Order: sequence, then C-alpha cells, then structure tokens
Amino acid sequence: MAKQMGRPTLNVIDKMRRAALRQREHVSELQAVLNTWGDNQAEINETKGPGIRPKSRAVRLQLEKDNLEQMMTDIHFFESKKGLQHVPIDSVIDPLLENNTIKKVGRKSKDEFTILDRKLLLAQRKLADTLTEWAEVGADEPSVKKVTEKTGKRHGRKPRTYPERVLLLKKEVIETTTKITELESKLDNIQLLKRQICILQNNKREALKQAKEMRNLHGDDSDQSIKQEDMAAAYATEIKQITARVNRYKRLEDNGWKSHDTEKIKLTNPAEAELQAQLKQVESKIGERLLNTQGKAFIDGSKVIEAQKDLQRTEKYLEALKKKQTLMREIERIEAEMKTI
Repeated sequence: MAKQMGRPTLNVIDKMRRAALRQREHVSELQAVLNTWGDNQAEINETKGPGIRPKSRAVRLQLEKDNLEQMMTDIHFFESKKGLQHVPIDSVIDPLLENNTIKKVGRKSKDEFTILDRKLLLAQRKLADTLTEWAEVGADEPSVKKVTEKTGKRHGRKPRTYPERVLLLKKEVIETTTKITELESKLDNIQLLKRQICILQNNKREALKQAKEMRNLHGDDSDQSIKQEDMAAAYATEIKQITARVNRYKRLEDNGWKSHDTEKIKLTNPAEAELQAQLKQVESKIGERLLNTQGKAFIDGSKVIEAQKDLQRTEKYLEALKKKQTLMREIERIEAEMKTI
C-alpha cells in the first residue's frame, strides 16, 4: 500500500466547520476595517465615469455575514441529516488559523493597529508629496494638466487647492494618531512590547525602501543609502532584543508571573520627529496664507475657521490623553514599589 503524503483527508463536516471558522475570521476582519475607516458609500456615489461601482465596506460586510449565516445553516442541516452531534464553532480547531502546526500560512490578519498604521503612513506620504508639489508650483491653485479639445477647459471637476489638501491631510493625521494613542493606552506590558516591535518593523521597512531609492539615484556606495541601511540594521538589532524580552516574559508567565507586576514601557517611534516637522511646516504655510489678506482668498473663510478649530480640539484631546498615560505609568510604578515594601 502506498504511503499517504500530506495531511489526512478531511471528511465533509470537518471541511464545512473549518470553512465556517475561517469565514467568521474574515467577517471580524471586515468589521474591524469598517469600524476604523468608516463606510465609503458617499465616496462611491460621487465617483463619475464608466464601469461598475464597487461595493461599499458596509455592503461587503453584510454580504459576508449572510454567507456565514448560510454556512452555519448548512452545517446544522448536515449534522441533523447524518445524526451527528453539533460542535460549536468556538470548539473547531483549524491549523491554518491557530498556526500551531503550520508556522507561516498566508498573510497576517488585519487588526486595528495594522489598519491605522497603514492609514497614517499613506496620509503622511500624501502630505509630504503635497507640500513638495505646492512648493514646486509656487501657487495655491494646482496647474492644469489636461484640457478638452472643444472648450479648452480642464477635464473633470476643479481640484482642491493645496491649502485645502494639506488641512484635510493634517486633520486625518491627527485623528489617526489619536486613535492609535487610545488603543495603545489599553495595552498591558507584553502587548506594549509587541507593539514596539511592530513600530520598529515599520520603520525598518521604510528605511530599506529609502535605501533602495537612494541607491537608484546616487549609486550603491552613496552616503544616503549607507545611512539608511545602517538605520535598518539598528532597527533589526533592537527588534531582536525586544523579541527576546517578550519570550522571557512569556516563560515567566508560565510560572505564575503577571505582566502588570512591572512598570509599563513607554513606546518610542523614530518616525515621530519627521511627522511633527511636517505638521509644523503645514501650520507655518497655512499661517502665512491666512495673514496675507491682500491676496485672493484661497479657501472659504468659514471653512478655514472650522478646520482650525477642529484641529485644535483634536490636538488638545491628544495632549490630554498623553498626559493621562504619563500619570497612569507613574501610578503603576508607585504601586509596584509599594508591593516590594
């Protein structure tokens, strides 16, 4: 008899249960995306041009929920038909999700930090590109790239001015940073260490990307590319050190140690300085335009006042949240010292 290769063949009901378990994980992932980004039906409705409109995030989520309900109904029907005992979905084990027997399968599922980090990175890139383009054009109005043959006017709707763009992007950056800070304030010490690893991995990836761009522009031995490669190597070393620390804490937890017995670490992000510099640059350029009352208004005055007030409220909330985190760390440190007395 030939030796069987690969995993044992699954029966029908096990396949159905595992498929339902993976579907539930997919639904939770779409729910996290909707909670973080919000629904995009309004943006889809404003889209003009040919082609089929994509489904909004809320519609996609509801469709996947309906699929999950149908899969659960099929499972119950199959179990009753075959006289099988019902197994709750929480009791189903799938190595593709548990990753106990298979270390690396597919991409990592999206959590709130992954979504928000991506959103912040894209907003920061757009902000940097917009500021650069604004400086190159030298005017608040974007240049016309293409006009119609009959009328000689620009194609499509009139684009937003550069001040409008940077205000919206700055608002998006601050709101996303606030959400990230709120989530980080709820983490325990081990979760904070894992979060620090994720932050360093993001910075390492950006450093390697910058190094590649510098090599393409200035050569392999350029000072810029070498500097970025050294930064990436430093991030990799720090990631290894923190990973070893996490593994040590996990071994201690197995012996009854609790992570709240130690003072929480303070997260550090090397990219924070560059982001703050961009926000200050936006504030400086917008301030110059607001003081220039003799020129043509680049944006509706009421919109400027509303946007600035909204940004100030968000910035104050973020500052208060950071102060609260500092105070909580101090309280936890004092409580840890009192336990040793």
